[in-house]
Amino acid sequence: MLYIEEGVRDTAWSVSEWFMREYLSNHRVFIAVEERDLSEEGVDGWCIKETENEFLIQIDKNLEYDYIPTLLHELYHVLQWLEGKKQDEYECMSMELPLYEEYMGRFRQTT
Repeated sequence: MLYIEEGVRDTAWSVSEWFMREYLSNHRVFIAVEERDLSEEGVDGWCIKETENEFLIQIDKNLEYDYIPTLLHELYHVLQWLEGKKQDEYECMSMELPLYEEYMGRFRQTT
């Protein structure tokens, strides 16, 4: 299940729904996405595990071009937790571009 806080840009819904369908369909999971000013924390986003299958993702509301890669990064943390993997920042960072390209590839027309 997915909850997008009121006022969060539409992109959050589209990206999160896609990721859940493609990578989390075998898991029973609840993800809430919020936008906050995280500039004082010095991060672009957080993924907070609240229970075994409930997660809160906070994205810096000031992000522009990094918004989708950051959201995908945080969603990948959810996958790491659900699969019992160690929270690996390097792995999440290395997955940002491939996930972004896969997500954006849905919009390309095939000839």
